[in-house]
Amino acid sequence: MNYEVFIEGENITLCIPNDYAINNDGWAQWFNDIQSMQATEHAVFPNYALSQRERLNNLAADSSKIVLLICDQQAEHAYGVLSLQNIDMRSRIAEVAITMSKKARTCLLYTSD
Repeated sequence: MNYEVFIEGENITLCIPNDYAINNDGWAQWFNDIQSMQATEHAVFPNYALSQRERLNNLAADSSKIVLLICDQQAEHAYGVLSLQNIDMRSRIAEVAITMSKKARTCLLYTSD
C-alpha cells in the first residue's frame, strides 16, 4: 500500500493524502485539465507539484475542509480527490467536490467484476 487508508470501500478506498500522490500519481496534473475543470476555480493557473505540495502541507491546519484521495481498492494508486468544504459541524452539512483524473475514467469508473 502506498497510502494510509481512511475508509475502505467495496470498489474504492479513501486515503489520507501524501507526497506519493504528487510524485507518482499525478495529483498536481489533475487540476490542469481545462475541459474537466471549467466549472471549478481550478485550471485558471497552472498547477505544479510544488504548489500541490504546499496545499498538502496546509490541509491539516484548515478545519473547514477535509480532503481524501480516491484510490483503488488496494490503496496502491490515487485517481482523484474527494473534498468536503465549508463544513458546518452544528448543522452537519458540507459542500462536496470530486476531482478525478482522466486515467480514472477508464481505470475505476468503467471496471466490472
